[in-house]
Amino acid sequence: MHIVKTDNQLLKITPRSYTTDQVTVTVTNESTNTSQEQTLTPVVSGNHINLTGTFTFAEGIFYYFVVSQGGSEIYRGNIFCTDQTDLEEYTVNQGQYESYEKANANEYITI
Repeated sequence: MHIVKTDNQLLKITPRSYTTDQVTVTVTNESTNTSQEQTLTPVVSGNHINLTGTFTFAEGIFYYFVVSQGGSEIYRGNIFCTDQTDLEEYTVNQGQYESYEKANANEYITI
């Protein structure tokens, strides 16, 4: 899962094959099933490829993306967009679940 912000859209991927030629990145919004496509020039950085696009991402939305070159797919993955800064403490289901604690968890009733 890749996490992006609305203003910082760097995708750091480990592709099936490395290239410095232009690639096509197709990003699909999972809620509306609409796609955006851009042709980007990858930057190889160690074992990764960095892709920086100008996609339109919305806060709290999941996306699916495919990176292809010359008709062959070299990477696919998921994106979540958030502008939150404390990503270690962030959860997509904040406040949806509540945990309850029993006073004595080892209490049994014998009949």
